[in-house]
Amino acid sequence: SEMCIRDSKRKAQSRKSREKKGKQLNFNKETPEMQEAIRQGRIKEWNNYKTFEAARIIPAEEAHDLMRQGYIPIDMQWIDVDKNAHKAAKTTDKDTSEQILVKNDQGKALVKSRLVARGDQEHDKTEHRSDSPTADEAGEHLLLSWCSSVGVPVRTADVKNAYFQGMKLTRIMLMRQPRGGLPDDEVTYNPTDHSKDDYLLAQVPIYGTGDAGRGWWKKLKTVITATGMKQNRFLPAMYHLTIDEEPQVILTTRVDDLLWGETEKGSEAMKKIREVFVFGSETVGNCRYCGTEITETD
Repeated sequence: SEMCIRDSKRKAQSRKSREKKGKQLNFNKETPEMQEAIRQGRIKEWNNYKTFEAARIIPAEEAHDLMRQGYIPIDMQWIDVDKNAHKAAKTTDKDTSEQILVKNDQGKALVKSRLVARGDQEHDKTEHRSDSPTADEAGEHLLLSWCSSVGVPVRTADVKNAYFQGMKLTRIMLMRQPRGGLPDDEVTYNPTDHSKDDYLLAQVPIYGTGDAGRGWWKKLKTVITATGMKQNRFLPAMYHLTIDEEPQVILTTRVDDLLWGETEKGSEAMKKIREVFVFGSETVGNCRYCGTEITETD
């Protein structure tokens, strides 16, 4: 349809824009050194799939049986990005005079690969709720003001493969391997004849599907409130813990990125959250949070 064509064009333009800015990488256009870095990033991502049991590999026969029952498989694809793109040098585009980033070479780049599902291909996507609150600047500024006023450092953390740590799926979601297959010799993939290819059966929310964000948010909210924190009535991605009628923790969330401040009395609540989720990077004090530089001054 015309709507689908327009949507595809927008996605293609968006992808090209990200490539132009140096953040999203195009494997076929990269140097051999960068291609190897991407391969290593993809291996790491696939290992995360196995660690968190995000999907189960099933043989072609089992997948075809599910298809005969009416389940329609969706495609998967690799999204490879340079997390250090914002640190790259800038130049001017000759055609548009736009300031763009010069791509980092392999030595400066921080490659991160994500194996995502084509959620736009789900035929029943409208049947699943996709809303999931995320913090806004007002809540984050309130948090930063509180940290400054009580003299506690700002803290940030990202939850490693957050969606994989979300609520377990209660529906069947069948997925084809990405183009080129998976970096796993035990998974069957034939680039010229896909009739015998193995498929993936999702066990948890998968990046790229419409309701994945909600599945993660529900799990995160459950864990946070179990510590005794209360959800803000007006800012649903903001939580606070009060002890002796004084705030001891204020926490905001942007999907899998956490921003908070804690007093000594509130540290136990955050410890309980760490016991449930696997955190990736964590910072205390000056940091970069969701593209914003936060600097503490005396």
